[in-house]
Amino acid sequence: MDVRGQRVHEAEAAVEELLRGANGPVWVIHGIGTGRLKRGLRQWLDSLPYVERVGDADQGDGGPGCSVVWVR
Repeated sequence: MDVRGQRVHEAEAAVEELLRGANGPVWVIHGIGTGRLKRGLRQWLDSLPYVERVGDADQGDGGPGCSVVWVR
């Protein structure tokens, strides 16, 4: 899912909808920019009980501009 250019609350709503139906890892492209979107999403994702872990994608898959979210 590509959330570049969105505000944190907009990206949260879009990502949450996708995560609820996910059966495996989800790649969220947030870009690098100022880092505000990535930080906001990561804080929010860390608070969700159904998220097992979150990390940067491999360099070939977007690196620090993309987060991989594993759901329980």
